[in-house]
Amino acid sequence: MNIMQDKKGFLWFATWNGLNKFDGYTFKNYKAFPGDGCTLTTNRFSYITESKDGDIWCKSYDNRAYLFDIQTEKFIDILLPIESSLQQTNIVSNIYTLNKGITWITCEQGYAFRINEQTCKEGKDIILYSSFNQNLKGNKIFDIYEDSDGDEWIMTDKGVTIIGKKRINSDYPFKMVKEYNKRIYLISTSGKIAIYDPKNGNIKFQELPCPVTDIYSISSISPSNDRIGLGTDNGFITYDTEKKKFQHFNIQTATQPSNEAHFFYQDKTGEVWIFANTSGVIKLNLQTGDKQHFTAPIQNLIQYERDNRYMIFEDHEGTLWMSPQKGHLCYYDRDSNQLKLYFADENNPASLFAPSIRYYYTDRQQNVWITNDRGVDKISFYPNKYKIRPIDNGLEIRAFLADKQKRLWVASKKGNVRIYRPDGTLEGYLSPQGIITPQEVTFGKSVYCFMEDKQGNIWMGTKKDGLILLKKKNEHSYLLQQFVHQPQDTYSLSNNSVYSIIQDSHDNIWIACYGGGLNLLSHAPDGSTNFIHSGNRLKNYPISTSLKIRHIAEAPNGVLLIGTTNGLLTFSNKFDQPEEIKFYHSNRIPNVDSSLSSNDVMQIFTDSRKNTYVITFTGGISQIISKIYSRKIYNSKLYNQRRISF
Repeated sequence: MNIMQDKKGFLWFATWNGLNKFDGYTFKNYKAFPGDGCTLTTNRFSYITESKDGDIWCKSYDNRAYLFDIQTEKFIDILLPIESSLQQTNIVSNIYTLNKGITWITCEQGYAFRINEQTCKEGKDIILYSSFNQNLKGNKIFDIYEDSDGDEWIMTDKGVTIIGKKRINSDYPFKMVKEYNKRIYLISTSGKIAIYDPKNGNIKFQELPCPVTDIYSISSISPSNDRIGLGTDNGFITYDTEKKKFQHFNIQTATQPSNEAHFFYQDKTGEVWIFANTSGVIKLNLQTGDKQHFTAPIQNLIQYERDNRYMIFEDHEGTLWMSPQKGHLCYYDRDSNQLKLYFADENNPASLFAPSIRYYYTDRQQNVWITNDRGVDKISFYPNKYKIRPIDNGLEIRAFLADKQKRLWVASKKGNVRIYRPDGTLEGYLSPQGIITPQEVTFGKSVYCFMEDKQGNIWMGTKKDGLILLKKKNEHSYLLQQFVHQPQDTYSLSNNSVYSIIQDSHDNIWIACYGGGLNLLSHAPDGSTNFIHSGNRLKNYPISTSLKIRHIAEAPNGVLLIGTTNGLLTFSNKFDQPEEIKFYHSNRIPNVDSSLSSNDVMQIFTDSRKNTYVITFTGGISQIISKIYSRKIYNSKLYNQRRISF
């Protein structure tokens, strides 16, 4: 099976049961049916490739070439008219599509057809090339290549034929040609490399640093293409195109005796991975020359009828995946320097993903498609933006804070408060005395929320232990001050369970209590801290419905939103006296689909586009779609001072 993605993004599959197109949702099958007039002699395809105009060239299992017209959705047997005139049937070997809109179909017995894709559907511009016609040097074609000038190189067993402006003054047989930085490199059938001189058409053989009788592969190994890698039967060789110097690397190790570098791949870190004719894979550091032989883990090994083909690629997160010789699909763990098998569930050995790999293809969306003996597997890689760190035996994490120093504060229900450095390493634990210590110590209070104010002070809301203020003394210690509800003090905190804290755009600090409603922090003339709430000056606060607050946030235009267990409150931060604040209540209304989806509001969030979302328990997420002004809320369809539409 063969897979390709066309210019429009559709994926095409050459299968044993026709040509299939995948649009991202469904497959559409194209094949011959009895009596339909289709020219296909079999529905089994072995190879497909795209023409310049987006049609699909297909090679069938019985070695015929067809062009699938994507407009008419019909197969065209391109060589059939030629065969009638030549009175012979051509056995197709390969199909080569060039960027200029020319396709070459090579056949056994030394025949090759050069086809103009724009006119070939009408049977025009199909030219036969062969040594018999004296327009092709040899009878065996190794490769066909288009260079940056649009010249076509046909590599044969009797030399190179060039169609274009260039000429070559040699009949030496070459099997591969590559161009890097306008310089053309030729690989011979006898393990030699030569450079083509376009000025005079001569070739110059380069002296390799060691005896070589076969070169298997050639590829650039630098972003600027000034360094080339060669996989040979005598190790791995690099060539510096600027200094014109070769370097030889022996790839044999204590566990890997072969020096045959059949195929190689350079990862994003610059290291080269080499597949020899032995099990496993070799990692080579080009700077130090260090090499290491890796084999796939042998546990859970499945014996397939045929070995997996070479496979190696990197996903968009930089993880290197491969199928080593005699092994299953693995990924390279850089931290442990090991190849590891992939389990869909790391705790379940039966979830091993170990497909039989016959062919693989990476599409432009970075999905990897693997064909096996009985079908296709698709692997999608999602961004690995987080790493799970199990802490405190799985107890709930209640609060986070990313402070101005880019440190992460984490509070768990065990009572621990951890502080992580910007690089993710643990700086320490917050002690009850306000000291950050590397030894594990319990803070002793269940912290439910954090807030860092504009002066750099850290505020912590706790469950049942009130509000705690941390004022920095030095890099590793803070001065602690605790505020709790005192029945005899009207201006003390309204409740000891603090679930949310915010400093608004007017620098007011608001404390949301679960059971005591809303508090506004204020300072008395003597410097003491007071809390304004419904028990003193916050006269309009709806204590009958909104004492249990889970979250408070500020939306655009200075509107504060309070999420309670009984709906949403809104009010403006533009006021002179707390007694003037008016609160507007929104809740779920049966049979009104624009009302709040559930009354138990867990969190409120405004994104970078100033869209505000309300997250509710059991009700999902609602978006506020009415315009929110400082004192009144306007529904986009009707005016209502007391209701927000969602």
